[in-house]
Amino acid sequence: MEYRLGCLLELFLALWLSTGQAQQQGGYAPFAVVQHRGLTATLDANDPRPLLQAILAIREEYGLILDFEDPPYQSTYDLVDRAVPAWRAAHPDSKRGMGPAGSAFHSEFPEGPNVATSLEEEEQALQKIVSDYNASGNPGKFAVRRETAGRFAIIGVSSKDDIGRERPISPVLDTPISIPSAQQSAYETINLILKVLSVQSGVKVVLGVAPMSLLADGQVTIGGAGAPARDLLVQTLEAASAKRKLTWDLLYDAGDDTYFLSIEVVSRAMLDPSGRRMLIPIDKGKQTRFVIPPKKKM
Repeated sequence: MEYRLGCLLELFLALWLSTGQAQQQGGYAPFAVVQHRGLTATLDANDPRPLLQAILAIREEYGLILDFEDPPYQSTYDLVDRAVPAWRAAHPDSKRGMGPAGSAFHSEFPEGPNVATSLEEEEQALQKIVSDYNASGNPGKFAVRRETAGRFAIIGVSSKDDIGRERPISPVLDTPISIPSAQQSAYETINLILKVLSVQSGVKVVLGVAPMSLLADGQVTIGGAGAPARDLLVQTLEAASAKRKLTWDLLYDAGDDTYFLSIEVVSRAMLDPSGRRMLIPIDKGKQTRFVIPPKKKM
């Protein structure tokens, strides 16, 4: 475990050295903005991964359990060298610093009076956001998938090849794997899922940022033969905590041909009395889907 964490720290440091300054100078927005306009809402993002930035905003605006999975970006049509010149000069042969070539993205999606209680209307809104993204010219194509009741995933289903053609891909989390059913911590189970998935898929998948204490304390009994890794991961996260909802992002790093899984507690963005933005964790059992916040007084 110490070795794995050391490798992750080394990777994150290299990525920070190579891309941090470039991203600060790239004109990107720190977060996506959702605005409410009666029966519709608008969403504006500007990021190397604009759809991910948009999904993060949707999660926090409405308290959604909404998972996200990159396709594998591998061609120069989807990637750009974001390394600062001094770093690239010192590391001319390194693939690190290559990242998604995303930019601005805008969507207008339905936000009707029944969206707060209707999974169908929730899905309709997500389908519109993803459809707008797929038509935007940004890297990758995505699809909306209902994983369980109340849980959706935005999944990368294609990326460009070396001559710029869209190529369909099989999402890595759809890979069937087998793990024995055993009672252990959610942290141990997730690491086992990712270890077996890496072997079966041929692509390295590792755990990155996560609420480690919550996962270590949560005891689960999960297993299956020939089950999609996604199903086992969903089962683990839904069993990991009696109180908190958990969601994930699975992001692909082209420089290392590795997927990094980040897990976080589902939270709703709120403003405190002084106007400061706060993230409030959403408890299980509470109705949180697309609860439209009250309009600010002018």
